[in-house]
Amino acid sequence: MGFMSLLEKIQDDPVFLNNSTCPQAHPGWQLAVALMRLGTYGNGTSAVRTEATNHIGQGTAVLYTQQVIKALLNHKNEYLAWPDEVR
Repeated sequence: MGFMSLLEKIQDDPVFLNNSTCPQAHPGWQLAVALMRLGTYGNGTSAVRTEATNHIGQGTAVLYTQQVIKALLNHKNEYLAWPDEVR
């Protein structure tokens, strides 16, 4: 599944909505930051490094990653299943 397909799946998830006067970043940006962290090994997964690279505030990379994971988990039944006798 490519980036755009994944984004289409999760972009309308309620986790990306809020009632604040300060709107959230676009789900595509949050997904990009989360994938950057999740797709990196070792020190590259550091939230501080991800935040510095993307010029975002302290704690933002962790927040984006958590929100993306929550949105993905809402689709887990589409992609995950316990093996049955055939498998």
